[in-house]
Amino acid sequence: MQNGSSIIWVGRFAREVGAQNAASKLANMGLRVSVIPRHNPTTNGNFFVVTVGPLAADKIESMVEQLLAKGFANARAARGRRSRVRHRETSRSALLETRPGPGRSFGKR
Repeated sequence: MQNGSSIIWVGRFAREVGAQNAASKLANMGLRVSVIPRHNPTTNGNFFVVTVGPLAADKIESMVEQLLAKGFANARAARGRRSRVRHRETSRSALLETRPGPGRSFGKR
């Protein structure tokens, strides 16, 4: 992440298709979007987190307000260490993918 920049946590989605739909809307707004697959070992469930950024720190508050106005009710400035989260950035072609590929599978091995 660039110095003096931050990311926005947009939402958590139970299904990849929901995360990809949100990511598509955000990408159409000209934003840099990441869809992060996650696994909760406590519930043995998978979910997907959508983030926007990095953005300049002075732009975060106004962007959160814009996202809230666009219907992203859970948008907020992300806290914590982003380096702990493995993610892949989405491109327009990646938004069309719905099947897990090598390195993107979930569950027990």
